[in-house]
Amino acid sequence: MPRPVVRFTLGETAATTPYQSKIGGTPYLPKNAGYPHHTGKKHPLTLAAQINFAEVPHLPGFPEHGILQVFIDGLSYNMGWDFENQSVQAGWRIVYYPELLPESELQTDFSAYQAADSDCLPFSGEFPLIFQTAGEEEEDADFKKLEGHKIGGCPIFIQGDPFWEYHEDIDFGNNGTDFDDPAAYSNWQKYILLLQLDSDINENDRYTGKLMWGDSGVANFFITPEDLAKRDFSRTAFMFDCH
Repeated sequence: MPRPVVRFTLGETAATTPYQSKIGGTPYLPKNAGYPHHTGKKHPLTLAAQINFAEVPHLPGFPEHGILQVFIDGLSYNMGWDFENQSVQAGWRIVYYPELLPESELQTDFSAYQAADSDCLPFSGEFPLIFQTAGEEEEDADFKKLEGHKIGGCPIFIQGDPFWEYHEDIDFGNNGTDFDDPAAYSNWQKYILLLQLDSDINENDRYTGKLMWGDSGVANFFITPEDLAKRDFSRTAFMFDCH
């Protein structure tokens, strides 16, 4: 079944506005909103991606406006990803602002929230996002056709479908599924790919680029259709794998 998708690329390093879609940089943050911190370690998280849906071509089921943010742990090589609890947002966070405030009501000083080791982050600097026109992707498309950065569409997995392998740990807030239960072997098709951030590899050196997840890996964020319809991102699953 074809799935709607909007692909995007990363522009050149440049200062961005609080409202702009971007990789890295500082987030849109109202003065009365708290900055995301690691639940256990308490240090500030780092903005990995910000999507302003007003800049995104129409995608059925996705917001038409508002800002979605992905924060990761900038002091850990796994960037907050938990192999056994992909939907627990302890070392990473999804934040969604459905309505935006004027710039006069936003925080501008982020000096207290700088907690990142450049060796741990998958990027260095900030990059504006350049969205392409909306299209569709087939679930059985060639591996190469599924690469790249996108909202919606079909995911690429470096080491196999994690929903099949780890469904017991990705039960979206429930108590887990026994592996004797056939439901444990469902796959990703029952979910929606909220966001895919691929490695942006330098053609002359596969270990460098604007965005590099481990060894040329990819980060995927999945959500159930029901949660997306409610704009409830609290049970989003974060999956990261690489070569």
